[in-house]
Amino acid sequence: MNKSPLISVVIPTYNRASDLERALKSVQAQTFINWEILIVDNHSVDNTDEVVGNFNDPRIKLFKIHNNDVIAASRNVGIHNASGEFVAFLDSDDWWKPEKLRFSLNALNAGADFVYHDLYLVTKSNQRFFSKKLVSRDLKIPVLTDIHSIDQCEIVANHVDVLQIPAFLCRQTDLLVAAA
Repeated sequence: MNKSPLISVVIPTYNRASDLERALKSVQAQTFINWEILIVDNHSVDNTDEVVGNFNDPRIKLFKIHNNDVIAASRNVGIHNASGEFVAFLDSDDWWKPEKLRFSLNALNAGADFVYHDLYLVTKSNQRFFSKKLVSRDLKIPVLTDIHSIDQCEIVANHVDVLQIPAFLCRQTDLLVAAA
């Protein structure tokens, strides 16, 4: 029997093969394993296809798009192809700690509409300590009028809710970050 994933992880990418590999490994290392990954590639010219193919994991799917420099277009392709009850967003230059999906799912099951969090900033490839955080602020009520102000895209939300929120998708940052 083929069980549908509970969480669909959407990862937009463009020419970040080495970063993408780290992001994919961080999803594979999750303590919650009922997920699928939807990589939406803006026709990279690096070895992105090879990196994805090397994972040889049927839960990882690759889509190609010409997004015309609109990152939201890539995320929307991921959302519309997602089969999970929940959708999580991970930028290709970010990575997650192993408990991220489990903690997010616990919060959603406890009644949260979506989950977002602080980030640790990484400025060097050999950085060992992550003490400086980009701290998320509290959102205003009603949340739908304020959600556009979230700078990071490490969000987990109900799939149906995401489809109903106009322009839900937040802007991409150029910072290399690790999610807390």
